[in-house]
Amino acid sequence: MDTRDITILRIIDGLWETYEWVPVIEIKDRITWRIRFNQHIKSLEKLGLIGWNKSTYGEPAVKITEKGIDTLAVWDFKKHGVIDDIGNVIGEGKEAVVVYALKDNEPRVIKFHKYYSAEFHKLKRSLSYSVINWWRKKIGRDIRPIDFPRAKAQIEYHALQKLHKHVTVPEPFGINRHAIVMEFIGDKIPAPLLSQVKKEPWMKEEIMEDYQKALDLGVVHGDMSEFNVMVHDKTYLIDWPQSVPTDFISAEELIKRDKKNLKFAFRSL
Repeated sequence: MDTRDITILRIIDGLWETYEWVPVIEIKDRITWRIRFNQHIKSLEKLGLIGWNKSTYGEPAVKITEKGIDTLAVWDFKKHGVIDDIGNVIGEGKEAVVVYALKDNEPRVIKFHKYYSAEFHKLKRSLSYSVINWWRKKIGRDIRPIDFPRAKAQIEYHALQKLHKHVTVPEPFGINRHAIVMEFIGDKIPAPLLSQVKKEPWMKEEIMEDYQKALDLGVVHGDMSEFNVMVHDKTYLIDWPQSVPTDFISAEELIKRDKKNLKFAFRSL
């Protein structure tokens, strides 16, 4: 990978709202060099960073892959000094992948929000769709196509930025496209989830206090449960991509559900 490869990926990524498949001629028109252009395109395809369609619009066209978007995000995080290096996957679910990273020899994580096909099929009924549509209207982007991974990353980053000085959540260090760099919670290995440890009264007290602080700051988690709390030196409320403001139309229902789930988690106490 070199800067010319990154330039090509940036151009393709920048045209996602205009083209499902970007004609190769559109890429060539936007660069100032042509030497070995075809080799760079072929190399990106071989690395799995772009897909190739030879017949779209009657001419060759390409599309950036999820791996290609990941590569751009990591490149920019390194370029802007948010991380120095990237390690192995330390967590993976249907909606996100969490990767170990380093900055000045201190651990951080990168959370890559992913395209979740079931979410697309249930689009109009999903909470994510409602939240993202609400935010898009607030910022005047409701006529643009929805890029779910980027939108959810923006929602989560906004929540973490607002909360981290007042509520025990991972500190956010940067956002790029669909990815967020944030604080690593744990000692060499990630801290366990609340669902994996013996419940103690102090945990319940901390979590409920933090949850209320978040509400006082105008943020509703929206998916609170024992699977979205990490336990280390203290309890950390995690996973905020579906969070909503307290003036969101369904906020009261979500608050009731969050509290019910937390009460259920501590049912044995």
